[in-house]
This record gives sequence, structure tokens and C-alpha cells, in this order.
Amino acid sequence: MRRIAAIALVAACSPPGEFLCTTASECGNGGACEGDRHCSFVDTTCASGRRYGEYAGSVSSACVGGGGDAGERPDGLDTNCANDRPAQAQVVPVPNPEVSPTLITADLTCAADDSYLCGGVTGGDLYYELTSAVNQVVWVRGTTVSGTVPVLAVTPGSCPSPQGVTVCPPALCTGGTDVEASLAVRVAAGLSCLVVDLGTPLDEDVLVEVWGTGIDATRLNELDAVSGSTCGGPSQAEASCILPSMPERAYVFVPCEDHPYDVTVCSATNGYLPGLHARRLTSSSADECSDSSIGECPGMGAELTFESNDREPVFLFVDGVSITPTCGSYNLAIF
Repeated sequence: MRRIAAIALVAACSPPGEFLCTTASECGNGGACEGDRHCSFVDTTCASGRRYGEYAGSVSSACVGGGGDAGERPDGLDTNCANDRPAQAQVVPVPNPEVSPTLITADLTCAADDSYLCGGVTGGDLYYELTSAVNQVVWVRGTTVSGTVPVLAVTPGSCPSPQGVTVCPPALCTGGTDVEASLAVRVAAGLSCLVVDLGTPLDEDVLVEVWGTGIDATRLNELDAVSGSTCGGPSQAEASCILPSMPERAYVFVPCEDHPYDVTVCSATNGYLPGLHARRLTSSSADECSDSSIGECPGMGAELTFESNDREPVFLFVDGVSITPTCGSYNLAIF
């Protein structure tokens, strides 16, 4: 009875609609009684981590320490990012390969930290849902002005809850003279989630480019060696290199270093002569072709060399050159 009387006395001295607390227990579950005697509650979108309740008078619904304006941090920066939560991910259509990339300015000065596992436990996270009409490789590149290397991750499906992803695609070409993270990822038709994170408590913008390719391909890394078969594959390569009707397999490679790269494909099927075709992401036709070299192969095969071009992804097509058989098995190596 004494506690009820005390609360009634405090309320009687407060303006209508305002509640003044004396202890945290009066604020309810998870509440805290701030120094100005208003109740606050956990809200990670505030820099202080707490937001005033609806009965806090002139600071109602404002971030604690935010100067009285809801969503304002002590440094005056707006923290009400529309897409700093997975459920509010911004929809970004993957552009057609014939057009320029979609440009995103990821303003991490306003983003809350979800401790997204790709970027560690510091730094804000922004979420984007990529929509693709087809299965294809998407190139995502993020750059900053300050020298901070951004962290990029693309995961299948709609954006997960915070800490909902435990395995992240490795960022390629991180660091170097141009501070960027570059990621070439195969996405399925439909939704994929792009997370932009700095992995640091610093606040700044990240310029993100999203490139569509229209090509379904498997990613290769430097020094990779893979085996496969062109039988049953589609035909996506230009006729300028090899016969357009031959089945093929496509790979995508991001050259991180500024030096020539050698690629060799060797036939693993008797009588089958494979060809190679290299095309940069922004090219509309073949940059390099090879359809007759034996090279390093013990039998029939092909090889070619291509140069890095500002870390732009390169598509490698393994196609058939021989009329009979039209397809076969092969071994591919890049070095």
C-alpha cells in the first residue's frame, strides 16, 4: 500500500501523460530509471543502447543521450536507418548485363550493429535484398574513402535475423592500393541477401556496385584445379571464339593481382578437343580465345593467358572444338 501511494504521489506532481520513476522496478521488465527520472528501455538503434518510453514527457520515444529528438545520437547523426534490420532490407533488383551497375551508397553512419558474423561484433550493418530473374553470377564491389575495408556478404534467400548466418562467402581482393572488397557470387533466381558491414566502429559511407551478368557460372580462385564435363551444359559463349552450338561449362574468376594469368584445359575424353574462351565481365565479346593448343596437356587441350583489369571478374568458358565427340570430360587449372 505504501508503494502504491508513493507512485500516486509522484504521478500527481507530473504533467499529464508523464511518469517520473524513482527505481528501475517501477519501469517494468527491462526498464531503467534514468537520471532525469524517466523510464528507458533497450533499443540497439540508439547509440546509448536505450530509448525513453512513451510516458517520458518531452523526451518521449527519444534515444537516451540524444538531446531529446527521437533517433538522434550524441554526435547529432540520425540513427533511424530504414534498412539496418533484416526485416527492413531494401530491395535492389540485379541489373541486366547490358546496362550499368546499380549503385548503392550504404550510409553506415546511421546503422545499428547487429554483430553480423561476417563483419564481427563492431560496426553497423545494412541489409539489401537482391532480386534476380535468373540464376547468374553477381559481382558486388564495395569501396570507401577513408581506407577502411568494407565487409560484404551475399547469402541465399531473404535476409536472415542478426547472427543468423555462420558461413559467409570469402571476400575477394580485400585491401591493396584501392581499398575495396570484391565478391563474385552465384545467386539463384529470386531473393538473395546482401549485407554491407565495416567490421569497425567507424562511421562512413560505403559505395557499393551491383553488377548483373546473366551468366550462370562456378567461381574459381587462383591456383584452383577442377574437373568437369561439358556434356549436358548450356551454350553461352560467342561464336567468335568457338562453335556456338557446342555445350559448355562456365567459370568466373576475380584476378586480385596485376599480373598475367594462365589457364589450361586438358581433355579427359578420347577424341574430345576442348576450347577456352575468356571474357571480362564488362566485355560484350571474347577477349581471349584458344582452340588448338596442346600446351601443358599430355594429350589434346588448350591454353590462354589474360591480364588483370582493375580486379574485374573474368568468365572462362570450356567449350568443344571437335565435331565428334561434341562434348567430353576435362581438367582445368588456373595459375
